[in-house]
Amino acid sequence: LKISLPSIVNELILLVKASSLVSVVGVSELTLMSRAIQAATYRPLEIYTATAIIYLAINLALAAIGRMLERRLAI
Repeated sequence: LKISLPSIVNELILLVKASSLVSVVGVSELTLMSRAIQAATYRPLEIYTATAIIYLAINLALAAIGRMLERRLAI
């Protein structure tokens, strides 16, 4: 498990990026809601920036959890 954990975490992040079924808030849902909000407010820059930040936060959280697990297993 120690040796394969970085690869597993990497695959998990790739799955989140590739599939909306894996995550609670998927890319498809974020994009769809962003388009709807942008159509109502006519402010695409702010909406799509917020969407990108949410998506980045999901991936950074997964990477942080992976690093934490790696540190725990290294001891």
